[in-house]
Amino acid sequence: MRGVKPLPRWGLVLLAIVLIDIACTFMTWSISGARGRSSYELIRSAERLLLLEDGAPKIIGIAWLTLPFVAAVVVAAMFVGWHRTARLVAAGFGLFITLGATAIVFAPGPLRDGWGARFGLFFGVATIVLAALGDRLTWQRPKIG
Repeated sequence: MRGVKPLPRWGLVLLAIVLIDIACTFMTWSISGARGRSSYELIRSAERLLLLEDGAPKIIGIAWLTLPFVAAVVVAAMFVGWHRTARLVAAGFGLFITLGATAIVFAPGPLRDGWGARFGLFFGVATIVLAALGDRLTWQRPKIG
């Protein structure tokens, strides 16, 4: 195919982690009562409770809903060969997920955090680290002898 460049190994790992991050956003992030809610359901609930009326909370709520599209930008940039762009976008993506998951996992209050938020926290940090290191990582077989 024209325009598609071979992916380095670190790029394949980065793509896998970004896709796992997105899957985590659809998992249970919070448990209220007997029902678990995904991160997107939490955003919708906050909107209904008028917690995201204006200002920074409104912007954060809208930005959270764009995460799947941002992940698609990372995937597209990697396949086109724009590895630095993919790493930069992935680092911001991972930071945003890490901050959101941290707010849920460590926030005091009546809601219990779900396993999706914990996985999101872990894989968000992994995304930041891998995006920062990127092509500095090498997977080579050790030379024996």
